[in-house]
Amino acid sequence: MIENIPLAEGEVQRIDVEDGSRIYRIGARVLPHLMGSVYLILSDRFGPTLIDAGSGNPECIAQIEAGFSKINAQYEPFGTEKLERLLLTHAHFDHFGGVHHFYRQSGAEIWIHAFESRIVCSYNEMAVISDRRFAWFLTNNGVLEEDAPEIIKAFGFVPGRAQSAPVSRLLEGGETIDGFRFYHFPGHSSGHLGIQYGDYLFSGDLLLSQTLTQIWPERITPHTGLTHYMHSIDRLDQLAQSHEKETGRKLIALPGHEEILQNIPARIAIVEKSEKRRNDRLLEILRRSEEPLSLYEISKKMYFTTHVNRALFSICDVGSRMEYLQQRGRVAVVNYDSIPMIGSAVLKFAAVD
Repeated sequence: MIENIPLAEGEVQRIDVEDGSRIYRIGARVLPHLMGSVYLILSDRFGPTLIDAGSGNPECIAQIEAGFSKINAQYEPFGTEKLERLLLTHAHFDHFGGVHHFYRQSGAEIWIHAFESRIVCSYNEMAVISDRRFAWFLTNNGVLEEDAPEIIKAFGFVPGRAQSAPVSRLLEGGETIDGFRFYHFPGHSSGHLGIQYGDYLFSGDLLLSQTLTQIWPERITPHTGLTHYMHSIDRLDQLAQSHEKETGRKLIALPGHEEILQNIPARIAIVEKSEKRRNDRLLEILRRSEEPLSLYEISKKMYFTTHVNRALFSICDVGSRMEYLQQRGRVAVVNYDSIPMIGSAVLKFAAVD
């Protein structure tokens, strides 16, 4: 059993793998109010490999490199320049923003799922496209046009925030390379990967120990959404159970945030119940309303937040749930007959009993 150590900035936890490889979990503050972990794998079988790279903020970079220095001083020789591979679970800023720095320092290969490769190798292009999609989504779901830019800017996926780097290998899921097994788990992001090495799964944001993973509407980005996410954690549940049945050992999830997950099926059971409770709450809000509601109106009732940097998270969470419930015939657009074929229109929803 691995000791579940909450890591502070720059702190290191060593995990010994059965084949003699070493995993080093390094704590870093990836965003001002968000701690994260990146993982360095050192092995006699392949070159030094870093899984995820933090946000690229100067403080985050310094904390990761402080972790490298501790590994070099306390465990075994290592320096940033020795990195040979950067494996990314997904291309959200707090996981890939540091890629350019580490690539520049080492020339390491960058591996990521094909669906998200353009975010890494052409960040500004994809930021502009993404912001257009978010603006369309917000203004068609009850956010005033003049408020949308501030909400998008507070979210932070904007041109200039990250620097691009060349992608060396496009992954699809299903590959096994140097003992790493790659799984495609869409939902939180379109190309989210789970990366298994022995009894360990580097799980990114697929499953967290304390909070529910943020889900984005598929109408903004294909292969995201709650339906994809629930399917992915079901597949993860099956993977964990199969691994234990075949090996007699538990599959341990090493996530990008929060604590190590030592009982994946138990956490998934809790997440599934929590997702159902939130969906039921959304339906209850619609049932109790005297009139149909927009997504933005529902999000304010559901999460009681007016803080600009949370607004996008809230409305996107509700949007992903609305897609999920629409797909199952639980909600309906009631003003469909007044929606123009071209131009903006705020959709209004009601529960279907």
